[in-house]
Amino acid sequence: MKSAVVTQFASHLRRRRFLLLENLLRPVPRPIRILDVGGTISFWRTIDYGRLGEIHVTLLNRFAQDNLPARFSSEVGDARSLKAYRREDYDLVFSNSVLGHVGSFEDQKRMSDEIRRIGRRYFVQTPNRYFAVDWRTLVPFFHFLPVRPRAWCLCHLPIGPFGRLSSYSAALEWASLVRDLTRGEIRSLFPDSKIVQEKLFGLTKSFIVFRGFDRLREPWRDGPSSAPAHGVHRVLR
Repeated sequence: MKSAVVTQFASHLRRRRFLLLENLLRPVPRPIRILDVGGTISFWRTIDYGRLGEIHVTLLNRFAQDNLPARFSSEVGDARSLKAYRREDYDLVFSNSVLGHVGSFEDQKRMSDEIRRIGRRYFVQTPNRYFAVDWRTLVPFFHFLPVRPRAWCLCHLPIGPFGRLSSYSAALEWASLVRDLTRGEIRSLFPDSKIVQEKLFGLTKSFIVFRGFDRLREPWRDGPSSAPAHGVHRVLR
């Protein structure tokens, strides 16, 4: 289980990420049709999505989601193959911490190609491979271990996001799908994007890539206070 301190930092970064998205979407005409690839309603309930105005969010995941609020719908699909959607079918394709969970780099390339094809705009966040702490388990350098040692640890130690996994096969499947990306890999997957480094204690915890927006302003410049010490965004053109 994640500690209250870790949960607080994660919530802080999520809010700042949302502020950036809100800022970018301000000039975009409403209503905005959003495809959230790998999305869950639990994520949207942690942010004040009402501030985005008139939106409709399609939650695309491997499972159906019920009891959704107004403006949300659920579809089942594979992020790597979205042939049911036409080119620029959505005003925005959004994805939060999913690109590192689809398998090999080739799988990640398939997902990124689909995102770039379907969205007039996109906004994608994914963890930095070279951040020292594995954000899923909170174990330093855990994500640098080979797949099988990671699977063994997930099966025998209570370090996974869901606790100790019940079988080695389940742990192996989970570990095989997890692959964080470097900045160079992100650039190759999204060559037409801007890249934002999401900072924690001065280190790059995650990358945000986006395209199709008219402007970029640092989100804290719109508020009454200056940027906090953690969660500062740095833009790489």
